[in-house]
Amino acid sequence: ELNRLKALCRVGMGRCQGRMCGAAAAEILAAHRGVPVEAVGRLRGQAPVKPIPVAIEDTPEEAA
Repeated sequence: ELNRLKALCRVGMGRCQGRMCGAAAAEILAAHRGVPVEAVGRLRGQAPVKPIPVAIEDTPEEAA
């Protein structure tokens, strides 16, 4: 499975979260195993560690 490969070699853990390398990794893994690309699955996204309200990000910083 593609997510097991992610755990072993960190593919899909960069800034793009697998949007650039995810399809290529799936094709390589499928070719290596001799199965269709659909059989290796897709990379799962990582949820934020702690969600924050949008209002916090939208508030301007006070001048010091």
